[in-house]
Amino acid sequence: MRKLKNHTEAQHIVLAELLSTIETQLPSLADVLEITAPKNLDSDALMAEAQHLCFNKHWR
Repeated sequence: MRKLKNHTEAQHIVLAELLSTIETQLPSLADVLEITAPKNLDSDALMAEAQHLCFNKHWR
């Protein structure tokens, strides 16, 4: 079984900086590719709605 390698704190900082850079470039990248980014969704509200709908469907 493969084991995950331990990474140094410096590598975590570099990864965080990379992810931050990507996040700031997403809008312009989306424009270049002529795509739209999905809107932010409230996952807790979506889960509550799904549970409510499943409950109502089950008890009909």
